[in-house]
Amino acid sequence: MPLYANAERYAKAHPTRDGGPWKGYCASLMYRMCEWLGKAPTKVPIDADAAATAAGVLNKEWRKAPIGAFHYWSIGEYGHVGLDLKGAGTTVFMASTHCTTKWNKAGDLGWISIPKYYTASKAKYLGWSMKYGNNGKITK
Repeated sequence: MPLYANAERYAKAHPTRDGGPWKGYCASLMYRMCEWLGKAPTKVPIDADAAATAAGVLNKEWRKAPIGAFHYWSIGEYGHVGLDLKGAGTTVFMASTHCTTKWNKAGDLGWISIPKYYTASKAKYLGWSMKYGNNGKITK
């Protein structure tokens, strides 16, 4: 099953985070996606900034990101992270109220393109990696 369909299926199966909102829990969403579809990191990053640091060198050319890449931003106290579902930053799955396609009733789980996310959030783009944290990645 393509990653887009898997992410949509995950969102519909988990419209809330342990009964509460997803907003503010982007790192938790990425960890749970890794766990659900692939391989979770052996050391769990506590937030998106920690995951970005643990991922190592980030590629700043978001248009070259393949399907399954994790995109990292510097924003707020803990940063932000999303998962590229179709490649080239066009469809990035995340926990954010800025999503243009929302997959839950609260409107804080879905996807958005990188340019639209920047326009909505003004977050500084740090880059992408195929790793979430030290070694977590999506394998399906």
